[in-house]
Amino acid sequence: MLAGVAHELNNPLSVVVGHSLMLKEEITDPELTARINKIGSAAERCAKIVKTFLAMARQQPSKIENVDVAGVIETAADVAGYGNTSGDIAIVRNVSDNLLPIAADADQITQVIINLIINAEQALSRSGKGDLIEISAVSNPDTEMVEITVQDNGPGIPAAIRARIFEPFFTTKEVGEGTGIGLAFCHRIILSHGGQIRLDQSGATGTRFRITLPAAVREMSEIDAPTNSVSAPANLRALIVDDEVDVGELNAEMLRREGFDVEFVSTGKEALKCLRTSNYDIFLSDLNMPDIDGRKIYETLVSQFPKMLERTAYITGDTMGQNSRALLTEAGLPYLEKPVSPAELRDLVAMLLAEQKDMPDGQSERAHSGLR
Repeated sequence: MLAGVAHELNNPLSVVVGHSLMLKEEITDPELTARINKIGSAAERCAKIVKTFLAMARQQPSKIENVDVAGVIETAADVAGYGNTSGDIAIVRNVSDNLLPIAADADQITQVIINLIINAEQALSRSGKGDLIEISAVSNPDTEMVEITVQDNGPGIPAAIRARIFEPFFTTKEVGEGTGIGLAFCHRIILSHGGQIRLDQSGATGTRFRITLPAAVREMSEIDAPTNSVSAPANLRALIVDDEVDVGELNAEMLRREGFDVEFVSTGKEALKCLRTSNYDIFLSDLNMPDIDGRKIYETLVSQFPKMLERTAYITGDTMGQNSRALLTEAGLPYLEKPVSPAELRDLVAMLLAEQKDMPDGQSERAHSGLR
């Protein structure tokens, strides 16, 4: 169900997010820019909700990068604070200086902290006891771990149910007020990052959750850092196939603005025909398409166009479906999950061009010359 919902929502969200970001790069009028920002922010919020549920289902991080813990805590506190309209509950941040970065999916860790803050707010509001939530973070260079603590001065969790709080669908809230997946989600996400989350409550009042996560092993190198610019010569060609015409045309427009000669088709059959009659430096393919889908395209590349494998990536709204996950694992090709921003697309294409540097044919040197 999650895979189907994600696929159906991510395609139209791709159009909204993509066009809003492209307009933001073009428009200079302050009033129009403000409206565009509101559209983009709303669409990105929807996209993050979809990705959050997908993350829970697949139980693994979707994007690992060096993450500033202080920034994650600030974002989580700000977002959770929007729901505290009474102003009776204070959210205090206490983050140590020189905090080590963690290797994590920033959106997922942010959502975990948001869930813990909201749970605390609801417990304090329902009971009428307590008025303080404190979020703290310290790092231990010796163990290379970072500890994040979310605690409150509320009524606490009764001893009788403490052992069950991380069970899926277990909740003490009234029907319609809670699903029982919040703490289960937190538990799965933290474990998938190689960390631990535990309830640290010894007394009858106040609740404290402790999260420990591995610190980042190394700083991002120049290779890891986003390129965010392609500057392609006019003779570089790209082929894009997507049965969602609006999405495919949007991605094609993004690459044309980077100087690519782009051909867009809406069926796998047309894409294979193009590959047989023309040469391309970049090939971006959807996964779920009628008739000839991403798997059939991959199998054709392996058997008939093996050199194109170095130039191919997937852009898909479905990374949860059994067939999609099997193909992505088997093929090992790079992919982006919809909705895709112009910056993400530029980074993906730059990476594909860079990987062609050591290929023996002349096309590879010509393609690599477009990377800056």
